Amino acid sequence: MSTEEEQQHSIWQIDSQNHWKLYKNTDYKLPTLKDKEDEDPKNKSKNKPPADSPFFFNKLKQEVKGTTICTPKGYGIIQSVDPEKNLITVKVQGIIHEFDKNDVMNELPITIVFLKEATKIEEIVHLPVNSTIKELFERIESSRSTEENLVDIKLYFAGKELEKSDETLEKLKLNPYSKFLATSSMGKPSCIKRFTSSQNGWCIGGGGIDGISFQASKNIRVIGFSLYPPTSAGGVECNMKLFAGDNTKSQLLWSSTTTISKADGEPDSKPVKVLFDRPYALKTGDHFSCTAAFTTSSSCHYGSGGEVTVVGENEVSFTFKGCTGAHNGTSTGSGQIPEIFYYV
Repeated sequence: MSTEEEQQHSIWQIDSQNHWKLYKNTDYKLPTLKDKEDEDPKNKSKNKPPADSPFFFNKLKQEVKGTTICTPKGYGIIQSVDPEKNLITVKVQGIIHEFDKNDVMNELPITIVFLKEATKIEEIVHLPVNSTIKELFERIESSRSTEENLVDIKLYFAGKELEKSDETLEKLKLNPYSKFLATSSMGKPSCIKRFTSSQNGWCIGGGGIDGISFQASKNIRVIGFSLYPPTSAGGVECNMKLFAGDNTKSQLLWSSTTTISKADGEPDSKPVKVLFDRPYALKTGDHFSCTAAFTTSSSCHYGSGGEVTVVGENEVSFTFKGCTGAHNGTSTGSGQIPEIFYYV
């Protein structure tokens, strides 16, 4: 390069030390660097979840005739698909409806609330509508298989524990972002049993609210309670609540409405376990109140032989009293809510 050319490609500038410095070859063009993600074919589809994601399911079926799909009218069977007009016809409860394809889903977003000791983790999961409950169990359990002291995963929906079955998620009539509770290392909760015996003849429904308030001798985390199921076939819908106080005007911590019914093959006298969305901390000296209001009149078993003070598992002593605002007769001596479940 001649002296004249060198001058054309040189420039004086102040460097980082605030000194003048001559820079040469200032017009030299560096080659364009490729983004590593662009070079890696695995990253071409950025919207695709990683293969090892514990909550990723491959889409099993497309929108084709004869498959199940979730619509604003409920679950139904696809009758026809018109790609040009972006329309889809679906038979829901015997009636054929036409929808825009953007309004239906063959993958349903649900929320998994995973509890481990004092930690609560929420994940949004997209599941094919035809996934089974067993597949959901297996996927979550495999994602935790490397952890120490792993116990079996337990899944709960609408306050009821789910069994590993081949029933599809469609049978649960899920709505988008329905919540599932998953527990593992917390293990089996401790239990306090309020009564020594039970018999039939308790009236429920008709606006009646059964409730009980309690304190504990140790700091605990309350995860649920149990109810005697109605004798009515198919069960009865029940609104259940947990309050931070000794009355129904206290702060509401949790509420759920679901159908309470006895398990297949079980006697009417066996209580049905109801679990909250997560454990709630109860400090020594504070009160919690559990209430249950059945929406339809029926009858059920009730407990008797209860005491004001009862010692539960892990040497936790409970002191019970009537819940102000609950007026269906449940008391320290008899009534509903025979068990409280908790972690120490």
